[in-house]
Amino acid sequence: MEPQNKEFNFWRFYITATGLLVIALTLFFGLVGSFTAGSLFSIFVGVVIISALLGAVITLGRKFSRESFRLTSGIPSQGDILTGRYKGLGGWLILVGVGLAATIILQGYAIFEITKLYSNGSISLLVTYIPGFGSVILFEFLANIGILIFTAYTLFLFFKESRLFPKYFLQYLLGILIYTLADYVWSSFLTFPTEFQAELNQMVSQHEAALVRTVISVLIWGLYIKKSVRVKTTFVS
Repeated sequence: MEPQNKEFNFWRFYITATGLLVIALTLFFGLVGSFTAGSLFSIFVGVVIISALLGAVITLGRKFSRESFRLTSGIPSQGDILTGRYKGLGGWLILVGVGLAATIILQGYAIFEITKLYSNGSISLLVTYIPGFGSVILFEFLANIGILIFTAYTLFLFFKESRLFPKYFLQYLLGILIYTLADYVWSSFLTFPTEFQAELNQMVSQHEAALVRTVISVLIWGLYIKKSVRVKTTFVS
């Protein structure tokens, strides 16, 4: 029987769960014949992303099911702070780490998809029908690279428990917000041919939804980083 006071290792459980999901989904898609010579890498990247997100959900479910992760109400007492109860990469900081890791994966996939557009000549074709589309894609490509690099460094500071992490994380949130807003505004000014009007409306709607989600996320996690006792006691090295 597992001791009740045994500490739950979130990251070990998450990596194990994600790895098993990658293997299971890869075997599944292989058995149903989804992998082809031209789509092998693209489908595998999708499998990794899905596995990473499902792994986070499973791990958080396991974590929440344990008594050691029960939520507490009220203001932490001085005794809790002194005993280190609110110190370390636990609690809601787990979601911060998972979010940063997911951003790296998603940005990497976005870069890969844009690279495919350039390599197969789709950009040249689309630019002839949609003036300015090439500039938007180039902006997204360069911005995704910048966000990926900055996020990777921020995640490094997170695991290092560096005192610089809160500052860089707030800059990360601000950068994501600026990028999402700029992408939405720029895309809204594109002129699509009449036959592609439905696609334009769908793209604008997707950008609007992304902007709303980003604003809400920035407000929630920005306030958390600024106010959290765990953040103040963890990132001190």
